[in-house]
Amino acid sequence: MDQDVGTDTLVPAMDGTNTESGMMQVPLSKCQLIAASMADVLAAKNLFGVHP
Repeated sequence: MDQDVGTDTLVPAMDGTNTESGMMQVPLSKCQLIAASMADVLAAKNLFGVHP
């Protein structure tokens, strides 16, 4: 019983129910990180451009 609980807690992606949500969260988080990094780069360019 303890091993089953540990497996479900550590590896929720193995469950068929959580597989779709897990697969969806990964690309969304990556897109958010990329968008955030791009926004930071654009903001930095604007700051350096306005105030060299």
